[in-house]
Amino acid sequence: MPWMYGDSPAIERQLLQRHWRALAHWEAAGCHLPLAVFLGAEPIGMQDLWAQEFAQRRSAGTGSWITRARQGRGYGTEARAAILDLAFGHLGAAEALTEYIEGNHAYERVSRKLGYIPNGQRTAHRDDTGRVAEYQLRLDRPPGKAAPGLTPPPSPASGRASRYWA
Repeated sequence: MPWMYGDSPAIERQLLQRHWRALAHWEAAGCHLPLAVFLGAEPIGMQDLWAQEFAQRRSAGTGSWITRARQGRGYGTEARAAILDLAFGHLGAAEALTEYIEGNHAYERVSRKLGYIPNGQRTAHRDDTGRVAEYQLRLDRPPGKAAPGLTPPPSPASGRASRYWA
């Protein structure tokens, strides 16, 4: 993701272009909702939700980042919990998927804290380091989190529903 590694003002321009591109390509078959995370009036990160063929698959992807200066204070967990509430509680997602690059321990901790479980890995490319392992994670919809008018699925096979959904 080259927009994460630039200098000002290039990084701001790339971030805005990414946001506009996501909104411009919004359609029923696929969407990408990039949201800003604010602490008061200060932007401190991004929280994304995306899906392809959502009506058929009921699967959504999540991704986020918090500025290094604000990491470790629970803001990433809070932002992800909010987007998961949107996906499961309001949109009727059956699962949420995410991935993290080898060495991104903060992202891994947030994901596991919310109940994501391992779902494979693959090789990815990072602009600043080259080839790296990318670990994929999955979170099944917690019991009782169905959107209005939808029937909740059975409890996740893992039995690891997060405390954020209880």
